[in-house]
Amino acid sequence: MGAVGSQVLGIKAIADQEGLIIDMQEKTQLPQLLVASSSSQYKPGDRLNKMDNLALKILADVSGISGKQVLGKLNQTKLEIVFSDSTQVLFDIQYLEPNWKSTLHLILSRSKIQAKVPKTIDLRFSSPILTF
Repeated sequence: MGAVGSQVLGIKAIADQEGLIIDMQEKTQLPQLLVASSSSQYKPGDRLNKMDNLALKILADVSGISGKQVLGKLNQTKLEIVFSDSTQVLFDIQYLEPNWKSTLHLILSRSKIQAKVPKTIDLRFSSPILTF
């Protein structure tokens, strides 16, 4: 599903869909989640904590929707995801809108059609905020 670590470079814990750490790798093409160093001390056999697991699931979903390499940064309940083209998506993982996936998919699809890529997509509120 994805990789969790405390910095961009270095060894990351690879987690499956249930949040079980299955491996440690330095380089990966999986979605990468950066977390506070205290919670990044995972080792094979450990389970991700609830917030890290939820953030990694969201990150994996966003990666699938966008079709791009993504990097996520979790700071308490704020999840900031950056695409390889520098588009930024913001979430509050404690208060996720139920239709966030379809909203994000629609925004990204329309931006491709209109050839106008948003700089920031803020999904922390009931109505998304786009910055170009």
